[in-house]
Amino acid sequence: MTRASKAFPSWDESLDLSEILSQGAQKLLEGYSHIPPSDVESHVRTIAKKGWDIRDYPCFRMFWFLDFDLSRSPQYAQVLELLKSGALFIDLGCGVGQDIRRLVYDGAPGQNLIGLDIYGGFVDLGFELFQDRASLGASFLIQSFFDDTTLLRRVMGKVSVINSGYFMHLWDWDGQIRIGQRMMELLPTGGGLVTGVHFGSKRSGRWVPDGGTEMFLHDKDTLTTMWTQIGKMAGVRLNIEAIVQDDIKCQYYDTDGFIIRWVVQIGSHAN
Repeated sequence: MTRASKAFPSWDESLDLSEILSQGAQKLLEGYSHIPPSDVESHVRTIAKKGWDIRDYPCFRMFWFLDFDLSRSPQYAQVLELLKSGALFIDLGCGVGQDIRRLVYDGAPGQNLIGLDIYGGFVDLGFELFQDRASLGASFLIQSFFDDTTLLRRVMGKVSVINSGYFMHLWDWDGQIRIGQRMMELLPTGGGLVTGVHFGSKRSGRWVPDGGTEMFLHDKDTLTTMWTQIGKMAGVRLNIEAIVQDDIKCQYYDTDGFIIRWVVQIGSHAN
């Protein structure tokens, strides 16, 4: 049975940002973007409202784009070392490109980083937020992940690290399978690494967010089953690791909701 969610709250100018900013965003925006400390809060509020006006995603209303979620992955240090040694990285559904900026802030070369998003306005907001249009060095693809563009074809088989932070989970089961297959086309024959975050649920299955399209909410077992199927279809061995984390933003939508933070290591082709 398909379950539905309740509507997310409307824009709230009074939201307290002190805790969000204190967890690293304030320091990065001062040190990386050279924004005066007294201007940081008003600056991020302006960016968030502009993002909300493009698409009313909860990440703008709740300022979750300041979480730098990839840096919370248990494999973040491994990702960073791979990029420092020359590996190519793509961030799917990059939004304002916050994870790309955190990687650069932590020492990754900007020229090794690619962001992909269907909304060019989000990418422009990222440059406005981080004040780095002339210095970042990363590339951005404004397109659907399924579009077979010349720019995307150029990196097929060359990307060593893929990040899917709250991206893959936006689709139903079949759509997530298609995304996994597409990811396999980006990775080199010898292997690669995919990191991701899903909104999951103890009641895994079909789910419809208010005003949105159907998604499939996973638990650890269904996520592992899905990735195992993707690996078999691609003829490669996969090592799948997933951890469940309670999170209030998931529980607003679904009382059984949680975050699934996962990593897929792609090995050699199966015999």
